[in-house]
Amino acid sequence: MPARFWLLLLGALLFSSAQSGAAPQVIDRIFLIVNSQMMTQSEAEDIVRSLKAQIQQAIPEGPERDRQFAEVDRTTVDSLIQELLLLDRARVLKIEISDKEVDAQLDRISESNPQLLTVMPESELQLRIVKDLKKQRVLSREVDSKIRVDGTEIQSACRTHRQSLRQISLSQILFRTSEVEAQNRAQEVRAALTAGKEFSAIAREVSDDPGAKKNGGALGKFQQGQLLPAIDQAAFTLPVAHPSELVQSQFGFHVLFITREAFPNAPDCAKLSAEQSDALANSVYQQKRNEAIQTYLNELRQSARITVKEVPSE
Repeated sequence: MPARFWLLLLGALLFSSAQSGAAPQVIDRIFLIVNSQMMTQSEAEDIVRSLKAQIQQAIPEGPERDRQFAEVDRTTVDSLIQELLLLDRARVLKIEISDKEVDAQLDRISESNPQLLTVMPESELQLRIVKDLKKQRVLSREVDSKIRVDGTEIQSACRTHRQSLRQISLSQILFRTSEVEAQNRAQEVRAALTAGKEFSAIAREVSDDPGAKKNGGALGKFQQGQLLPAIDQAAFTLPVAHPSELVQSQFGFHVLFITREAFPNAPDCAKLSAEQSDALANSVYQQKRNEAIQTYLNELRQSARITVKEVPSE
């Protein structure tokens, strides 16, 4: 589950709790049962409404808002199941939250989000805090404590990050012919390069791109994602000064050639500062944690007794 959706869900849970405290609620049907934990239909519907209200405030009307609404409809039930799975696991582990911990969290809320104290009864907020701290404690004990990041992983993350910043100076030879003829001409290009001829000189002679006679096939400097997908994929797997295999696009067949590469603002993986190393380690940790949490929740779900009575509506 994306981190952004978890944050929206937390806000929705808090908001729906505030709403439930604003007026007496009629006893309604049970919507979701996960082992020992239950959620009512109105609670689930409040959460869906609150999630969509947050999206409506943040995103203008249009396709992206519609996509986010659809994502809420698609993922909310799973997210609520995960919420109840963690609370049930906290019960099994006999995790208790002290009044001191709740008070400390209330103090932090009063400093960072004081308006929440005015719209939600303190008893409701305390209950929400207890649930959140229980979930955090479960994940800390059963997931976080098992995650390790070593130097090899930091170096691998550094190389991946460095590669993402790679900037290439790209040239091409374009053939607007049949594929068979393009293959034959590409072989001639490779033979000329092997014989020591400059790529730019070959491009001026044989490329079907009118601009090649002037610029020697030079296209400019690019970072990944700035080219046509097929060309981008081929170009960013090429080493410097090696011609590509033929790449087809709507313009014809291309032989690509990187004349030089640079890594602007990229770290030197052999000489990482402590700050750079810590940042990379944290990035690796968060990725491993997200994967481990999803695996852990899947394992809990496989052995859980789950009943969904009815999908909540807006």
